[in-house]
Amino acid sequence: MEQERSELTLLTAAVLCGIQPPSADAIFVHSGNDLEIELLSAVAALYSRLRHKSFRIVLNGLERYENIEGSWGHREWTRVLCSSLGVVKEDVVVTQPDLHTGKEAERFMRLCRENGWRKVVIAAKPYHMPRC
Repeated sequence: MEQERSELTLLTAAVLCGIQPPSADAIFVHSGNDLEIELLSAVAALYSRLRHKSFRIVLNGLERYENIEGSWGHREWTRVLCSSLGVVKEDVVVTQPDLHTGKEAERFMRLCRENGWRKVVIAAKPYHMPRC
């Protein structure tokens, strides 16, 4: 019980204070349609610091992240990450499309188990972090 409280305290501190991890196997980017350049820039900066041979950035495979005109999806996010922010295209994993953030998270957890990823980063907009 005490260890669980300690881990929860560390998680809360990391989420609320923006503590960056010393290492990770993957970054999962929750999809959405606002602050995307800021979010992708933060992901790319973390990628450049943490990258190793098997490191991956994981994106939801939706064509459009929101049901509005001009909404971006995985193609635009991959283009920005790779052409503007220095991410290697082979390091981007696009999952099957999921319409709900809960389903996104479940699919990411399956990928973690399949790939043996034990240390991961969840990237999301500030107002989405508590839910993540």
